[in-house]
Amino acid sequence: MSLQPAVSTETYREKALRKFKQQPLVPVGAAATTVALVIAMTKMRKGQSQSFNNWLRVRIVAQGLTIAAVVAGTYAYGTARPQPELDIAAAQEKVLQERAAFEDRLRAAEEVTRAEAGLVPPSGVPRASPQSPAEAPLPTTESPPTAKASRSWWSW
Repeated sequence: MSLQPAVSTETYREKALRKFKQQPLVPVGAAATTVALVIAMTKMRKGQSQSFNNWLRVRIVAQGLTIAAVVAGTYAYGTARPQPELDIAAAQEKVLQERAAFEDRLRAAEEVTRAEAGLVPPSGVPRASPQSPAEAPLPTTESPPTAKASRSWWSW
């Protein structure tokens, strides 16, 4: 048993599409409920109380059907689960690819940082060493900032 949290490699769009395929009636019911509520609101603003009440009843029916779709879909999905081994293998492959890409970006950033600090020349550019001490860069005489000198929100 691993103590590390499960890493989600799914984007919001992928998750929404997967959930819509699992339970297609739930988003349809939610949309019907929303439409009925918006129409009821417009009828209320126009002062058509009978039509307003009818649309509120339609909203309640749509809400009930949506909840029934959630329950039925949960029951159906709970009895027929897909093969998790395929999903885990794909997720692990995606994590490895993302990790390799991150490590490449990290190496490039470290190389740039070293080049800016003058420790290592940038790739492809030979570093010229100074011939005499006069040509060597002078060390900076700035002292490191102290806690009192920096005005951050933490120091109040």
